[in-house]
Formats: sequence, C-alpha cells, structure tokens
Amino acid sequence: MKKIILMMLCVALFGCRTVRPQPDIQNKNTKCKNIPEIEVYQLLDGFALAAVCEKRGAKYCDGALVRINEYPGDTFYENMRIVAPKDKCFVYNGAYRYKNKQNMTRTIPVVEFDYIYKNTGINNY
Repeated sequence: MKKIILMMLCVALFGCRTVRPQPDIQNKNTKCKNIPEIEVYQLLDGFALAAVCEKRGAKYCDGALVRINEYPGDTFYENMRIVAPKDKCFVYNGAYRYKNKQNMTRTIPVVEFDYIYKNTGINNY
C-alpha cells in the first residue's frame, strides 16, 4: 500500500510537469541582423532615412544609414526610435540609391521586419 501511495505521489509531482517549448535553432531566420534599434533622421514620401544605433537606448545613433518603408498605419517622425516588434527582427531587403546634396550617388540598405523563427506567422519563408 505504501508503494502505491509513493508511486502516485511521484507521478503527481514529476509526471505532469509541463515543459516550455524552446525555439528550434534550425528554424532561426539567418537573415536577421544585429540591429537593436534605428533612429529616424529624415522623412521622405512613403519612407524614412534612419541611422542604426549600436545598442538600445544609446544617446547617439551614428551607425550605418538605412531606409525603412512606411506601411499603412505607420507614422514616422524625426528622431523617432524604432525597435523591432516582439518575435521579429530587422533584415536587409534590397538597396536604395539616391543623390545627396553634393550630387553624389549613394546606396544604402533597405531594412524591414521579418520573423525571427520560421513558421511563426503569416510571412513564412
């Protein structure tokens, strides 16, 4: 009788343990870039030019210049800090070419958000 009670107690304590699923490293999006946040410095028609911040909350963002597109519902403003939403990351998606005030052609990467792990949303790749 003691063995049955002991066995039931062990099953109750250890047998029903829930395990939190861990993200599968194989499903990690290899296109994710290590960009903590970006700071908008110039608004243009439908997109913004921004500087990459070396770390989140940095006083100054003087990293690489990037373009980020506005989507319906987005409202960008100068000096705005943009952080990737939860479960997403910044990825490079093409390049943007323009002429600066000195009439020199410049090419910068276009950034957008993508899921950190495959099969976690609508935009599966």
